[in-house]
Amino acid sequence: MKKGEQIFRLHKDTITSICWAAHGTQIVTASLDATAIIWNAESAEPLSALKGHSKGIYSVDWSRDGNFVATASTDCSTRLWDVGSGLELHSYAPDVRSIVWSTSFTPDGVGLLAGYADGKARLWNVEEGHMLQALEGHTSWVVACKCSPVDSNRFATASKDGSAMIWDASSSKGTCIASRAPLTCLDWSPDGNCIVTGSKDCRIRIWDTRMLGEQVNSCKLKSELRPLPYEVLSCSWSPFGQYIATTCADELVRVYDADAGLNIHKFRGHQGTVTCSQWAPNGLYLASGSSDKSAKLWDIENMQLEEDASPTAVESGGAKGGTAFSSECKADLFNRNNYACSDALGKGREGVEAMEKDCQGSGVKEDSETSSVDYIVDEDGTRVVVLDEDLDLLEDTRVSSRRSSFSFSRGEKSVDMLEDFRLLLGNSDRYGSRSFGRVTLHSFSDKSCTWLCKERGNIEMDRGVAHCTITADSSRIAATCKDKSIWILRRTGTVSYTTETRLQSLQIMPTCFAFSNSKSGQMGASGHADGKVIFWDLEEGKKEFTLEEHQASVSCVSFSPPNPGMRMMLTASFDCTCIVWDLATRRPAWRFEDHSSYIRSAVWSPCGGYIVTASSDNSAKVYSSGRGDHKGTFLGHGCTIYVACWSPCSGHLATAGRDGTIRVWPRAQPTSGLQLRGHRSEVRSLAWSPAEDLLLSGSWDGKVMFWNPKTGSLLHSAQIHAGAVKYLGFLERGQSFMSASLDSSIRFFEISSVASEEGFKKKCEGALSQSKKMKEELAMLVQCKSMSPSKASLVLQIAESVVENAHEAIEALGPSLADETAGGVGEGLDQALDGLSLALQFLRRLR
Repeated sequence: MKKGEQIFRLHKDTITSICWAAHGTQIVTASLDATAIIWNAESAEPLSALKGHSKGIYSVDWSRDGNFVATASTDCSTRLWDVGSGLELHSYAPDVRSIVWSTSFTPDGVGLLAGYADGKARLWNVEEGHMLQALEGHTSWVVACKCSPVDSNRFATASKDGSAMIWDASSSKGTCIASRAPLTCLDWSPDGNCIVTGSKDCRIRIWDTRMLGEQVNSCKLKSELRPLPYEVLSCSWSPFGQYIATTCADELVRVYDADAGLNIHKFRGHQGTVTCSQWAPNGLYLASGSSDKSAKLWDIENMQLEEDASPTAVESGGAKGGTAFSSECKADLFNRNNYACSDALGKGREGVEAMEKDCQGSGVKEDSETSSVDYIVDEDGTRVVVLDEDLDLLEDTRVSSRRSSFSFSRGEKSVDMLEDFRLLLGNSDRYGSRSFGRVTLHSFSDKSCTWLCKERGNIEMDRGVAHCTITADSSRIAATCKDKSIWILRRTGTVSYTTETRLQSLQIMPTCFAFSNSKSGQMGASGHADGKVIFWDLEEGKKEFTLEEHQASVSCVSFSPPNPGMRMMLTASFDCTCIVWDLATRRPAWRFEDHSSYIRSAVWSPCGGYIVTASSDNSAKVYSSGRGDHKGTFLGHGCTIYVACWSPCSGHLATAGRDGTIRVWPRAQPTSGLQLRGHRSEVRSLAWSPAEDLLLSGSWDGKVMFWNPKTGSLLHSAQIHAGAVKYLGFLERGQSFMSASLDSSIRFFEISSVASEEGFKKKCEGALSQSKKMKEELAMLVQCKSMSPSKASLVLQIAESVVENAHEAIEALGPSLADETAGGVGEGLDQALDGLSLALQFLRRLR
């Protein structure tokens, strides 16, 4: 067989798992089409189809004697099949219904291990079908489980909670290996001494398990390979231990040298996301499955060393310091998508770390005589300009990039606002983000608009924010957190909120929340990991009633738009169903069961006439809310779609998923869509501006991108959070937006735009005219009041400085009025004039 020669095509949906028989002549593939197929590996001919599951299969394994195949499905069952006849022999299901994500035979063939969405791994007796053990220790889904290849009493499990555990069956005790992000896959080394894990933060880590024993949590991080471009979907150790094959959310299969940490080869050929891979028992071939519905075999002997292979493994002794990037990698992170992200936000005592930590400054040590100290760091990180709250210059110095803290005394030299904005924006490229004081200014433009976006505040929660929502009038915010609590926040200012209620003592993790569509927002509903939906009286903080129909975690709750005579609610779940509830009777009015995998989100159209669902079966579907009719299916992502979002007025639909792309479907037509590319990790949130001139997207790596939804052009990208952006939403009137993240923060931004170059020019000219009038009024006031010559001179000096700077701004901008520099100067003029107005008020009080 030659590289990529054998192609296996018969499945009708994404292939999710693949496994070789021990004799190496057959493979089995599992798919979201709810079937598993056994193939002749040499001829690629199907031998038998294993049918019986009602929903998608996510894992398949072959017993070592070659007689049995096990499958795990989202229909909450694990099934055992006879290879010779293709008949189902057993179905294993616990008393509590829970989705099964993974399964693995013990080497002796006596036991079958399965990982469940309730956080448990269960060991079943293969022949008799009863449960032998329940392994409890994880707090979220067990997404992968593997039995040791050399010991039938030793297991490894990986969970969405970010931990892997090594279990001893004789004691039912597990040793935890902590990761920084949710895990997605694992595999044992062939000698049983190590495990390899993959995670959502795109990292592959190798752990030495030989230190396990009486010491708890003593598993050693052996090495960490260079991060993949997207989250890791599968990892497989070759049978002789020299290679590790990995797949992520792209079309490649990557092979690493396990000892050196080198990416030695990439197999190309799939037309969709490669979801799984496994080595042949002889180590000569590698099998892979994809969202393009095909499986392929690759000849390892034809591998050639990739030119871009580089030694990037980090030994455990240096892993604590984080990932070391080459200068080329730093430049890529710094200038990606043609924007420069300079610098840093001053936060008091932490000091300035000049571009050493992900291009972020860390602060300036405050002097005892200074009530507020802010700073600006230039692009090379060696110049620090320090200002107080009145924009008096405290220090302008060249510093060593290794110096981490500074102390300044108050100076007497003053500097005007406009000049500081030139410092901020003078070196920016097409897109720019600059920190001014404690407020970060993002400025960006296209041919028609110049946008200014400022951070105006943030709220720090106790634990990561899993879901967030806001009332129609922006008066309340609800946030569901990882500590099993729901926070209700009440607005106290334009973009400031304070805690009103905290719904605690919830036994099951809340996964989502929705306010009723009354303006008061006095009622709400929360979805939970056990499939329940709870209604709340928010004024009293009490439960009203509970709806129990779903069989798995509720992913979405949404009330219908406020229409006369229409009181409906929408819920979606990982049980692959979406239910429309009649709230008058508290019974399901419609039930949609067309998806073959769990539903990630479900949203009403603005008018309430339609519903869109997004699913892990790689599709989004639109239904009529009145009759429950299926109106259309949207395909194109080729992988999980996490979110779908209607535009406010025009009926356009935006979808985003694991592949890092966004698609805009005009008039919600599934035949054509505009594809927006730019994210390097999965997109988890979307938000349309009320005017539909901006589309915001948030991704797993904490970035928010600003798009022109009509042209598909990327306007700006900003690293707003340190964790996944789980929610984006515009506040009332669209002048501000908020973002919520797993980094435990909710941030608020004010956003404004200038419609055109001509409009901006008029704005600058108006500011210039206004400043001239202010100067004249100041001169009159000075003449008619008995002021000391020195004070009068100072007042006139201020006025003249403002006017001169305004003149210079207009002349310097010339034909480039629409770029981000113009936006910054315009903002500077506005603030300078505000300061001058305060001076006028002071002088008027002297009359």
